[in-house]
Amino acid sequence: MNRHVEEADETERRASLFHIRTGIMKSRPQCRYFIQAQKTLPKKPFAFA
Repeated sequence: MNRHVEEADETERRASLFHIRTGIMKSRPQCRYFIQAQKTLPKKPFAFA
């Protein structure tokens, strides 16, 4: 269980870094909104294509 939670956190961390990088590069307000929404949502594993 603990390992699964850590894996989910790592996936989210990588996804957040990806969105932060693209948000800075393209200056997209929706990317910043997505990051803000992610902080308020409960922790869940995400899969990005």
